[in-house]
Amino acid sequence: MTDTETPIAQAAPKGSRLLGALGAFLGALLAALVTDLLIFFLPGDTGNLTILLNMILTGWAACQGYRLFRGYRSMLFARWTVRASIALAQLLALSLLFTLAVLQKAWGTLPLSAGDVLFTFTRSAVHLFRSSPLASLSLVLGTLFFARLSWTGLLKYVDPAWYSDPRRLARVGGGGATFNLPPCWPLPPADAIPQTFTVDKGKLTVEGSTLTFQPWAKPRRTFQVSDIAGVVMGVSTGFNILYDKENRELARFAWSRQNALLFGQYLLTHDIPFIDPGGVPVPTQPPTETQAAPLPHTFTLRQNKLSLIVGWLCLLLFGGCTILAFLFVEFPTSLLCGGFFALFDLLALYLLLAYHNHRLMVEGSNLTYTSPGGRTTRFPLTDIARGTLNNGQLRLLDRAGRPLAKLGMDMKNAPLLSRYLQAHQVPLGPAKPRKD
Repeated sequence: MTDTETPIAQAAPKGSRLLGALGAFLGALLAALVTDLLIFFLPGDTGNLTILLNMILTGWAACQGYRLFRGYRSMLFARWTVRASIALAQLLALSLLFTLAVLQKAWGTLPLSAGDVLFTFTRSAVHLFRSSPLASLSLVLGTLFFARLSWTGLLKYVDPAWYSDPRRLARVGGGGATFNLPPCWPLPPADAIPQTFTVDKGKLTVEGSTLTFQPWAKPRRTFQVSDIAGVVMGVSTGFNILYDKENRELARFAWSRQNALLFGQYLLTHDIPFIDPGGVPVPTQPPTETQAAPLPHTFTLRQNKLSLIVGWLCLLLFGGCTILAFLFVEFPTSLLCGGFFALFDLLALYLLLAYHNHRLMVEGSNLTYTSPGGRTTRFPLTDIARGTLNNGQLRLLDRAGRPLAKLGMDMKNAPLLSRYLQAHQVPLGPAKPRKD
């Protein structure tokens, strides 16, 4: 579910559509003109580096202009207004830039009138669209891409209640595709929960009934366990969010972090309810044997289609940017820009290779593993000594501690593998910490 769907408390739409569109357009136009004018003042090829600054700044300024002019409080309207304003402002700024370049050459030699300026502007705009339509389109698309970085700030203005809702925060990316793997209910039993312990290297401290959360670059929060109204179980790319009775965030943690399972036990002992991002209660007990579906004899773990979609989108976008950098940017700036975009091209190729190759096939007691690079190994179940979990990555190790397979817990059929390993009594545990 996206940021704009099913908010917990949708305020009545307010603000002005006209003012919002005007603010987004003026903000985008001002940022585009300022960065385009830098080309006149920066020496040599240095001006070409302003293209990246132009795309980042123009997208941000359009969102800020919409907020400052108090636009209509609808995320759907705000997003499409910002997009239209960016496209119009970028094309207008480029036309003005070409007009200034022509007028600069004629300055002081010929008398200029309003009609001459208008004629020069029209001719410059037509020449721009005819001579370099691909470059203009790439600039607009690049700006729209970077504008998405400001969607969260725009949501904060449009719907502040949903912006701070714990269910939305549980969906926010937290540090990797397998950052917040779900725990196996019930949590491992503990003989005694310590009176004092820390979670995630001190970010969350538990002292009896008092909890202290120290977020990065933010003030420390101290609260009582009785203040916790519930916990939202985040998705694999999010956090688990503790919230109070007024639906405000108290703290966050991920199951892959140190002592997170112990903290889960602590919450269960204090009868703190767990819910999913949709608000449905999460059962904290395993299903009975009659409820559990039997394990299939053959199944395969493989990457989800998200890696295929993201891989192709990144390859098309950044591959096109790489080609444009070498075609339209002079050396050596083209080498710098092309090398920057080539890094993302390599990442896109890795995602496509992982989708095509990376998998684990289970056939009874025989397993076949294929790495993202295409290397295939076969081994029996008896070769697996144990499995380790670290930041959502599962490693199957042999008796010598060497990895047999490296898998992500967000892969398709990963829950089946967990049940398969538990059914065959393969021990699973966290990876041993590194010695600094």
